[in-house]
Amino acid sequence: MTALPVIGVPVKGSSLDGVGSLHSIRGIPVATVAINNGTNMGLLAVRILSTGQPHLVSAMDDYLQTVEKEVLGKV
Repeated sequence: MTALPVIGVPVKGSSLDGVGSLHSIRGIPVATVAINNGTNMGLLAVRILSTGQPHLVSAMDDYLQTVEKEVLGKV
């Protein structure tokens, strides 16, 4: 229905812990992230958009370096 990239975010419902939402995406050509993981969906969207907007590449790189420092600080 569209040539644009689509990201599926299965939402945890009242039953099946979100697996039903995940199965409903099956057979549809979309990028899918983990159940209830809107953060990763946002990061994937930025990566898709960055193919045409170079400033997003550097912003993503800055973010990833910040997250790496936080993780290593916890270790």
